[in-house]
Amino acid sequence: KSGDKLDLKLYDPAMRKLLDDYVRAEDSQLLIDMEDISFLDIIYKEGEEGLNKLPKSIKTSEKAVAEILVANMRQIVNSERPTNPIYFDKLSTLINELLEELKNGKIEYKYLIKKLIEHIRDAKNTVNPDLPPSINTNGLRALYMNLNNNEELALKVHNAVKENAETDFRDSRIPLRMRRVRFAVSDALGEYSDKYLEDIMKIIYAQKEY
Repeated sequence: KSGDKLDLKLYDPAMRKLLDDYVRAEDSQLLIDMEDISFLDIIYKEGEEGLNKLPKSIKTSEKAVAEILVANMRQIVNSERPTNPIYFDKLSTLINELLEELKNGKIEYKYLIKKLIEHIRDAKNTVNPDLPPSINTNGLRALYMNLNNNEELALKVHNAVKENAETDFRDSRIPLRMRRVRFAVSDALGEYSDKYLEDIMKIIYAQKEY
């Protein structure tokens, strides 16, 4: 209600400046009252309905909503790219294409908002109907997409990591654990090791699943 203090800590960092631009303290509303839930989590769970949790002075402006979503999408791309470079590079291109279409008058803000919400939900979803049923985790999706959509190879690498990765295998102070995973992945890649090993290891290190 009017007079409520806007707690910027509850928002994703990329959107705080935009909130400063669009929301004044005298008419702002609290987004949520749980510090462990982000705006992106709300959009993932609720889709367009989640926009109702934005302050009134933002949600009544399609331009403001679109800019908030774009800022959050940029944040996703920048922070999550190491976990799946192919996917997030494509996502970045899609965002740029949508913004260019908006600039050229080919689409309206309403359509832009709809597409951005779809991409946010896809980015946070572990199951994708366009992928093989066996590719059902974020780690597997990353391996599959960055191994040229080779399902068999992605599963082999995934299983190799699961079977050989010990606790703290990323810790450089325990090089034997790192080497064990690397050797297992190289063996799983087989003839493709020279082509993919370095990039796939970076993804494995970045993926929280492993």
